[in-house]
Amino acid sequence: AYLGSVALSHAGDRVAVAARGRAALAGVGPLRRIEIAPPTTARVRQPLLSRDGKHVHAIVDQDGRSEIWRFPADGAAGGTALTRDGQVHRWRLYPSPDGRWLAHDDKLGRLWLLDLRDGSNRMVDESEHARDDAYQSVVWSLDSRYLAAARPDTTRQRNQIVLIALAGSKTAVLSSDRYDSHAPQFSRDGEWLYFLSDRTFQPPASGPWGDRNTGAGFDRRTRVYALALQAGLRFPFQPRDELQAAIADAPPTSSGDAAKAPSKTPPELPAVDFEGLAARLYE
Repeated sequence: AYLGSVALSHAGDRVAVAARGRAALAGVGPLRRIEIAPPTTARVRQPLLSRDGKHVHAIVDQDGRSEIWRFPADGAAGGTALTRDGQVHRWRLYPSPDGRWLAHDDKLGRLWLLDLRDGSNRMVDESEHARDDAYQSVVWSLDSRYLAAARPDTTRQRNQIVLIALAGSKTAVLSSDRYDSHAPQFSRDGEWLYFLSDRTFQPPASGPWGDRNTGAGFDRRTRVYALALQAGLRFPFQPRDELQAAIADAPPTSSGDAAKAPSKTPPELPAVDFEGLAARLYE
């Protein structure tokens, strides 16, 4: 009844859980339950296990401040504060797939990026037209080069999809403020950004006439949409035609079991082509 958050480890063998200001690591089989050791006067939120499994990162509320801390994953004492500028409430942590970055948002509608290598913390985006809990979702691309988020970008206060490039902090608003859009997600090949959007307004009733039909209702507004992150891509759900058959019949670019072997290095994904990106929209 008091569960605050759950975060699966990168290896998939443990979960970091928070409840009533305390955090723990839990697993299956012989893995023991590990209680994280914060300061006695602090409350812990949003714990998550680091990519290498050696540390737990979490938001610690203490003395009216919200700071990001790092704790030993074995439950030993010795937590360390990674930030010291928490004058406002921090909401959530969003770890990058490569384990280097921690994105986090605050109550003033700002999105920050904490570098776990050198400890630097910089703001990469700010919601001008929404404060409090402005960012409804924040996700990383698989190569940790881009962030996608849903937040309002106009006074209409409808969530829009925003894409942020870490290099140079380039930001692009990709969806209209005429519709509420949310739940962005990158494809694993780095070619598509999928999201949900409420753009279908078909009332189930034919009109307001009849018993208890007081007005129009729209009960199936949401559909799945996609943005092509590079120019010239073919939408995967496009109907088959002779062009697709020609591509399918082309010989593979590589052969052998070596091409199928999983790689431990970060994937080399294509860069996002920001020119005309918002217009490359598919339903």
